[in-house]
Amino acid sequence: MTTPVINIITRTLNRPKAFKICVESLKLQTYTNIHQVITCQVEEDLEYINQFKLPNSTVVRVPNLTKDRGIDTYKDGIHLTHAPYNTFLNEAHKHVEE
Repeated sequence: MTTPVINIITRTLNRPKAFKICVESLKLQTYTNIHQVITCQVEEDLEYINQFKLPNSTVVRVPNLTKDRGIDTYKDGIHLTHAPYNTFLNEAHKHVEE
């Protein structure tokens, strides 16, 4: 029987210190069968991502989207906000190992 993999999806954008803290926390875990899926929006972030990422990780390039208030809508009286980060999660889920 194989040990299940725990997949950790990490979003980062211009946050090298926070990303490093995240990875250091993952390294301190006693459960070691971890796969980190990292979304990367801009080329400049690859430097710190590659420096700190876990050995068992996948970097997923995603478009550099920004929140556009002009896309906010209302449906059945409920305010729906355009949330481009959902696109990142959908793309990251494609790289989940188990």
